[in-house]
Amino acid sequence: MSDTPTVPITRVDPGRLAAARELVAALVPDDVSGAAPDEDLRDLGLDSIRLLGLVEHLRARGADVETVDLAVEPTLGRIAALLP
Repeated sequence: MSDTPTVPITRVDPGRLAAARELVAALVPDDVSGAAPDEDLRDLGLDSIRLLGLVEHLRARGADVETVDLAVEPTLGRIAALLP
């Protein structure tokens, strides 16, 4: 598991949050445009297979991320914090 700490939602950079939203929107069936930074993305269609794809997308962008990093906190805020 990476050492990236959980970032309080109030401190999530809007640019990173937008990038996280874009990544997730390409993978899940539900609309994530109105999802809160702390909303559980499993409720919007992020299943285990899509989670693996998301981890690969994040790694391709240079993120140091393990599947467990998102499995325990599958939120836009967490994804934004993991983006390099």
